[in-house]
Amino acid sequence: MEKKKSHPLIAFFLWILFLSGVFGVAYLSVQDGEETKLIGKRLIQYLAVQKYGEAVTEMQLLAMTYQFRQTGRIVAFFAIGILGTLTIHVTFYRWYWVIRTFLSAGILCAIACVTEKCKNYIPSRHYSHEEMMLSVTAVILGFSLVSVIMVLFHILKEVFDVIARAVVKHQ
Repeated sequence: MEKKKSHPLIAFFLWILFLSGVFGVAYLSVQDGEETKLIGKRLIQYLAVQKYGEAVTEMQLLAMTYQFRQTGRIVAFFAIGILGTLTIHVTFYRWYWVIRTFLSAGILCAIACVTEKCKNYIPSRHYSHEEMMLSVTAVILGFSLVSVIMVLFHILKEVFDVIARAVVKHQ
């Protein structure tokens, strides 16, 4: 059996990407509610005019804002799920796969929950269980994608090793 190799440079870059994503989401999560609305107002107005034409109603604008923010949340937490899982698996490559997997899932779910729970302490922001569950779901989907791909690669590697040993044995 071959010895697992360390990839410190890859691990370093993964940590930078992962922590940048986490800090970016945390920054957006802890902003004052009014600041958050101002950040995307121009973009939302532009997109609403493209979708509805020049006569955009306030209700359409609010609906589009909500849709845009939720989509952004899903994409951000999905990416954090992918990066976090890869980062943990590359950094702690010597640990058992099960330990790395549960560690990844625990850390990712904690990030998703804490970023939403912290909104209780920010003026004009509120905790939303629905949004927390959306974040947790997106993180776990990213985690699951990486985990399934890793398991499939492991299975394929084992299958090819068995085939290679059988070919060599019969020669």
